[in-house]
Amino acid sequence: MWGRLHGGKVHLATGPSPGETLHVADVRVRAFRRFTDLHIALPDRPRLVVLAGPNGNGKSSLFDAFTFCAELLWRRSLIFQDDYRLKVGAGSPDPMTAVEVAFAEGPPDPNDAGKLFYFRSAYRNDAEFRTTEVRQLGPILGGDPHLRMIDNDVRVSQNYQRLAAESFDALFSGEEDDRTVRELRERLIGVVRDALKRLFPDLVLVGPGAPLQGGTFLFEKSGQGVFPYMNLSGGEKAALDLILDVVVKRSTYDDTIWCIDEPEAHLNTAVQAPLLEVLLDLLPPRCQLWVGTHSVGMLRVAREMQQRDRQSVALLDFGDANFDEPVTLRPATVDRGFIDRALRVALGDLADLVAPERVVLCEGRPLDSSQPPRAEFDRRCFRAIFNQTHPETDFLSVGNAYDVESDRLGVGRAIQALVPGTRVTRVIDRDRRTDQEVQEEEVRGGSCPSAEAPGELSTGR
Repeated sequence: MWGRLHGGKVHLATGPSPGETLHVADVRVRAFRRFTDLHIALPDRPRLVVLAGPNGNGKSSLFDAFTFCAELLWRRSLIFQDDYRLKVGAGSPDPMTAVEVAFAEGPPDPNDAGKLFYFRSAYRNDAEFRTTEVRQLGPILGGDPHLRMIDNDVRVSQNYQRLAAESFDALFSGEEDDRTVRELRERLIGVVRDALKRLFPDLVLVGPGAPLQGGTFLFEKSGQGVFPYMNLSGGEKAALDLILDVVVKRSTYDDTIWCIDEPEAHLNTAVQAPLLEVLLDLLPPRCQLWVGTHSVGMLRVAREMQQRDRQSVALLDFGDANFDEPVTLRPATVDRGFIDRALRVALGDLADLVAPERVVLCEGRPLDSSQPPRAEFDRRCFRAIFNQTHPETDFLSVGNAYDVESDRLGVGRAIQALVPGTRVTRVIDRDRRTDQEVQEEEVRGGSCPSAEAPGELSTGR
């Protein structure tokens, strides 16, 4: 079944079955923002799609393409805004053919096109708010514009108003007469409180406060009294913003492609991975989540999900693509090269200090400016052989067989001292050893490989 959005027009081969999750399967973007001609092919139906790569490589531009497509479909008309959306030097393309998005199941009914996508930009900063009134903001659907990824995204105060208005509705409508005020409040904020505590165990959301008396969210921390939203740290505000938004909007955007640009913004590294897990847990099961991220922690979560279920995650590597030329992107393999590139994007020069889970010391002269490229021949061979099957492993050349066996340079000891969890393995060549000598080496616990073992490095060298 295929459904395609083409210039805001819906062409349905077969619509989705009731309860069927919506998955983006194919994207084509021409002469738009960063792209000359981008094609994205997703053969599976992933729950999570991760856009990885350095700044300026088109992750936000892809979300802008989605916003343009969604606006055309929902509003039926839109100013193209050439100076923002048109790729520089692309001439004057037809905006109606700039973006095509195809879905594996077919898009929803055109009458529900407003819930097809939901967007959050990376610029989320609602520093302070207080209210002295309760305002009805109208329906959620259609009330949130399809913002550009450069727009400031301020929704905490709006979501506070929605919670307050829902509380008043529940209190006075008579539909919740069998519930106490405490129960009503817990129903509204309990989910947010529990999710927030998964990220900040000592932070407790007390409640929404009194909306007619300078209302704002109130919190407690160990050793502190009750304090208002404005006294949260930037990271705490950022996490609350996303969690609250999902909780308030998920019943409306329940069969939707959620797109969040840099969800890790303002958060320390220890919180980034749990935030992605929380968002996935909170989103309705029929939603697909797209994130553009530089976070190593979020990439780790994605990789672990992929190891449990290969089809659940698609990682799109924007890092090495030249979008001034036609480019086709397919889900990337999370090999050692992908991990190295992600570390360099996230950590810069500090990436060299991050050790893999296992380091294999092998024969060969370490490469420096005075050594020919063949100096690290063994290391390069091992990397090529085990790159995809063992992405958590790296190889280091430390000298001859004696240097490897004795760790004469102390490389293995230094690595384990710096990162105690890293395993160090030594591998020496067979060279001119006889089969009996190889067997004797194995009996002594040597690392001259000769037979495969589940989960272990093996080569017929």
